[in-house]
Amino acid sequence: MEKLNDMDRKYNNLFERYNKHSEINEELKEEIINIKNELNKTLPNELISIIILHGIPYEVNETVKDKLKKIENQLQIPLEDHQFTAIRLGKQDKKATLIKIIFKNEEIEKSLIASP
Repeated sequence: MEKLNDMDRKYNNLFERYNKHSEINEELKEEIINIKNELNKTLPNELISIIILHGIPYEVNETVKDKLKKIENQLQIPLEDHQFTAIRLGKQDKKATLIKIIFKNEEIEKSLIASP
């Protein structure tokens, strides 16, 4: 009889732990859903302020900012260095690689796209 009581206690203990973990899992699932919803709301806004340029050749001793200054002059849109971040994507070789521009303010990006 003692063995049966001991097994019953162990079973109850396991069942309690299972219920606690089950509750934690449900809370985590709910938190994941909330995070996904939040990301779905914020990601499109962040993507608005990103432009990818391609076909711009790589030149020795010329930085991405130098390239963007030339483009800025051609488009007649004044850009300050603090308004954007720009990097080349891919290997730094003699081929043209993508340039990713991330604007700090989406209004700047809109004026760049709207320019003639």
